[in-house]
Order: sequence, then structure tokens, then C-alpha cells
Amino acid sequence: MSCMSPNNACPYPGDVSFHENEGEYFFGRENEIQAIIDKLTSWRLTILYGASGVGKSSVLRAGVAYEVKSRAKENKDLYGNYGWVTLVYPPINQGHLNQDGSDDTNWKNPLQGIKNSLDNIINKISNKQTESLEGKSLSKYIEQVLNCIRDDNGENRLFIILDQIEDYLLRERKLEDAEFERQLVQAMEDRDMNVSFLIAIREDALSKLDHFKYLIPSIFDERF
Repeated sequence: MSCMSPNNACPYPGDVSFHENEGEYFFGRENEIQAIIDKLTSWRLTILYGASGVGKSSVLRAGVAYEVKSRAKENKDLYGNYGWVTLVYPPINQGHLNQDGSDDTNWKNPLQGIKNSLDNIINKISNKQTESLEGKSLSKYIEQVLNCIRDDNGENRLFIILDQIEDYLLRERKLEDAEFERQLVQAMEDRDMNVSFLIAIREDALSKLDHFKYLIPSIFDERF
């Protein structure tokens, strides 16, 4: 049995997660996708948990992120800008190293990695010179993205999805982790920014989120 797609690659990845650009091949979970988008638009922070292998990453990447991107394209045609944008971190195509050999695309250095991902969004969307964000806080990066995507109706909303966060919680702690957590919580608590967060985690690692309870007492208020 052969499997063909427009680029001659098999559209069914098996045990591997679907990418954000493979949403056209991902189907059958439309109700879950819409339910997650509803959570993101209604709550500041949502926890998505489930057993390993149930397809959380695929739903978030080829489902939620792909759907938001499709709606944003329609919004741009109607109202002059995207209005909505989703960042799923870490990128699924990891392994691109910096010149010094470090890797900012996984949970080893999430603060710089998320900033770099937000900067990539800014560079793709903005057609004008933007303020340099080097050395700025995570909140400043988020503000810049929101400014870049605001449409003619004043709509601007950013969804930040932190996927497989157990990889962060289960690894050895680093000195810079405290600063990442401080800036992440600061962004979550800034009600002047129209940003929502979703944390995706394996069910057997859910208790590890207790680490954040002293920073975010309401972390378990909205679970899915």
C-alpha cells in the first residue's frame, strides 16, 4: 500500500506528532480543537493533560495552532491584520544550534527559546522597523507581538502553548530556571496584555506542576 501527498511525503506520521503545517491531514478531533480554543479565549491559563501517546501534541499543533492560523489569515483579508496568533513551544523541529553550540529550541533554555520564537513571529509579520528587544523581559516580547498583529478592529490576541512541559519539570534544575519562572508568571499576571497560556503535560507528571503553585496559586483552576 502506497501513501502519497502533494510533496510525495506520507501525511500520516504514525507515532510521531503532526506538525503545525500538517493540519490539512489531521481530522476527527474537531470538537476537542474547538473546546481548547474556547478555553484559550476564556481563561488566562489552561492545563491540558493526558496519557502519553493520546495525541496531545498533534491536537495542539496540527489542530489548534493550524485552526488559529487559518482564522487569522481570513481575519487579515477582512480587517487588515491577523488579530490572532499562536506560539507552540518548543518547536517540533529541534536541533538547530547557535554558533556557540547552545540550543534554544527546547526545554534546556526555555526563556531564551520562547523569546526567540516570539521574535521570529515579529519578523515574519511586521513590515516595518521594530524596537530592539535584546535584553528585554518576556512581557516586552509579548507586547511587541500584540502590537504587530492588531487588526483594524483593535483585535489582538496571543496564545502561548507550552507543550510537554514535563521535559522541563523532570530535568535537573538550573540557576536560570528561577528567572524563567519569574518572567513567565509576570507575563501571566499582566492583565493589560491580551495573552493566554496553555500548559500541556503528561498525566503521570501532573503532580510536578505543584512546583508552580506558590507562584500561581490558581494553576489548577482550569484543567482539560
